[in-house]
Amino acid sequence: MKPLRVNSRASRLAFPGIIIDSFEVRSMAVDDLWQPVRTVPIFVDEVRDSISKTGLMNPIIVVRTPREDVVLHYRDKHKATSGAPPNNLPDAPVINAIWGGSNRLDAVKQLGYTHVDCVLIPDFFTAMRVQTEQRNAYDIAEVSNGAAGKAT
Repeated sequence: MKPLRVNSRASRLAFPGIIIDSFEVRSMAVDDLWQPVRTVPIFVDEVRDSISKTGLMNPIIVVRTPREDVVLHYRDKHKATSGAPPNNLPDAPVINAIWGGSNRLDAVKQLGYTHVDCVLIPDFFTAMRVQTEQRNAYDIAEVSNGAAGKAT
């Protein structure tokens, strides 16, 4: 087993109604995570290089929820009327859906890690708020440091 632990400033993030420390951060097997979106190879390369140099700065955001909730969320989001689940949705009672960090997950896989730190969020609405604040905190840090790059 080769786990990747967070080398993070994420635990210092706080925003209205949510402190990231109020959610469990767990090392999870990369094979147990479902990626609902495609990754962008050029970003994966940048993130992989960043993780190699500085480690994982933010845990992957995972919505751990019943399969039925995932199906309903994506049906509503995509206005699908067929009731069919997303094409690659695992046939499991509980889904670990990546809400933020698909590029990080691919980078972690390329680096040979078997496990990665994930922050477990109970629902999609809260995950949106966590993701937005994680991105905003990164953008603010980058501007104040005068640096450019992708969040890892």
